Amino acid sequence: MFDEKNEKGEQMINNGVIELTLDECADELELLKFEHGICTLRITENFDRIGLRTYVVNNLQMEFEDDIVYCSDTYNILHKNYCVLMSFLREGVISIKKIIENENSYGEILFKDGNIRITTLK
Repeated sequence: MFDEKNEKGEQMINNGVIELTLDECADELELLKFEHGICTLRITENFDRIGLRTYVVNNLQMEFEDDIVYCSDTYNILHKNYCVLMSFLREGVISIKKIIENENSYGEILFKDGNIRITTLK
């Protein structure tokens, strides 16, 4: 269950794990760029059907249209490689977590048949 709130008032569960909504996840991506100057991200997709795949993208953006989530990046890496992160249904997301470990953090989007990890590269 929820242990405490962090300095931003976000609910933390199990020491260093913050549950996010898709909208909050999109906001976090924007904050990385505009407040912290971090534009390069490592995307690791691990799904039953396609296995483990990793990409490096610049300026990841998340947008919503009805119940569909669309993601894009500056050089269209997601689209060129047919990444799961390119588009998916909101209802397919089980949970989104921001995980903080030793001053580093990463995001994890959990689906029924796999997950996507988003890690910052400095």
